[in-house]
Order: sequence, then structure tokens, then C-alpha cells
Amino acid sequence: TRKESSAASDVYKRQVLKKISGAKKPRIVVTYPQAVFEKIISQQTLKRITFKVIKNTTLSLSFINESLFEMNFERVDFVTSPGEFAVRGGIIDVFSFAYQHPYRIEFFDDTVERLCSFDVETQRSISSFDSIELLPDTSNNDFTDKRKTILDFFPTQSSFIFFNFDKTTDRLQTLYDKAIETFSNLQATTQYPPEILFVNKEEWIRDSK
Repeated sequence: TRKESSAASDVYKRQVLKKISGAKKPRIVVTYPQAVFEKIISQQTLKRITFKVIKNTTLSLSFINESLFEMNFERVDFVTSPGEFAVRGGIIDVFSFAYQHPYRIEFFDDTVERLCSFDVETQRSISSFDSIELLPDTSNNDFTDKRKTILDFFPTQSSFIFFNFDKTTDRLQTLYDKAIETFSNLQATTQYPPEILFVNKEEWIRDSK
């Protein structure tokens, strides 16, 4: 469905941001206009809102439960989509926006005994981890810091290679003009204006240099 496709796209985007943010070696990112149209939060904010869970550490199940609510995760019976979590006895299943599969956190009293990812359909474990990172949906949160283009998110020593830069720039401006039109027709006053959320032509050209 369109909702599932959008959720999957958001997960991949947040996953890329996390890998860029914590990269210790060069990485190559291939993308397209629609994917870079939305502005992103800063690395400092991304780090601040990420909840890290480490194996064999003391951490109560109730604390994680409360923290997930504060991060706007939805509690459900069984997780199927990013932004959901479920609690069963001494186990928490949580679908982070920073990973393509949900995580399973198993406790022994107040100790994190096991961390793994699992398949939604079969419930079988996929991979085990020494630590995991839980990231909320950054597009639906009110962050006070200024958002930026994805080009400005990369380290200063990064190199950019464009295929038809002018066409990409024109496409971004078309998307931006459409966002302006849509915003002007909205009745709600809580929606952020396009200049906060999206990249316009001038910003794209400036950050590509």
C-alpha cells in the first residue's frame, strides 16, 4: 500500500542519515530529487533524539516503555510498521525508524539480556546485536533547530557528483512551488510552512558549491 511504501521510504532515509552521521569510513549515497526535497534535522539533533540500548546493561523495561511513548511511538499488540512497539512479559519489540527490521529487546530482571532483529511475518530472529539505536519519525517532530539540505548534512570534505544538475534543480523548484500552493490552501495553522520543511532552488544551488 501507499502507506507502507511511504513508511519504508522513511526508514531507509533515516537509516542513511544515521550511517552518514556515524560513518568512520567513506560512503557513497545515490539519490534522486524527491528524496532530497525534504529538509533534514542536524546531526546534533539526530544524536540527541536517538535512544541507544546496550546489551548486558542495567535498564528497566518500564523506563524504555515510557521513553518510547515520549518519542511518539505507538504501543500495539504486534509491531508491523516503523513507529510501533509491543510489550510482552520481559520482552519489548520496537520498530525503529533507523533500521529496516524491528528489534527485540529481552530482559532478565532489569538487565538487557539479548538484542536482535526479527522478521515481522515469521517472528524469527535475523541478527543479534551488542547495541541498537531507536530513532523516532523525525519528520513528525517539533525540533527547534534549523533544518538543512541533505548536501549540508554531509561532512565538509565530501564530494558531490550530479547527473543533469539543472534538471534536478528545476524538479526541486517545481516540487517547492507545488508545496507553496498546497500550503496556501490549508485551513490548519499548525502545519510548518514550506520554507521550513523543503528545499528551494536557491538553497540547493548554494549548498552544492
